[in-house]
Amino acid sequence: MTTKAALKPADQIHFVESGLTLIVEGQRSVPHAISTHRGQTVTISQALLDANKNRFGECWLDLDADAQIKRYGREMFRRGPAPEGMPAYTSGSVEESIARDKARAQADTLPHDQRAAAHLEVIRVFGRKVTSQTIGETR
Repeated sequence: MTTKAALKPADQIHFVESGLTLIVEGQRSVPHAISTHRGQTVTISQALLDANKNRFGECWLDLDADAQIKRYGREMFRRGPAPEGMPAYTSGSVEESIARDKARAQADTLPHDQRAAAHLEVIRVFGRKVTSQTIGETR
């Protein structure tokens, strides 16, 4: 399942893609599921490892990059904390569009003399807003 040593309590992982479901311990030790998001760092506990094991006793959090690609089609998480300044989105994602819209809305709240510079900064960071999208495929 993995080529690295198994995770142990106090280790950290961070997610490079959003959308995995992680079983965590909630209030009064009641487990519940959360959906992970890009840039999120999780500190491992024994309860977390135990809650995310399959019926064979294997924990998906122990998957290395190659095993993740085989299972999910891409690397979903890495060991260690998220790098400083890691964006919460990938280029072209819905999350990027939301972040761009939030930045633009924030720029709109600035005084008139600062607004144009703020909008240019949004364009510098995110690029111009996509106004159309091709959903189908041409053969």
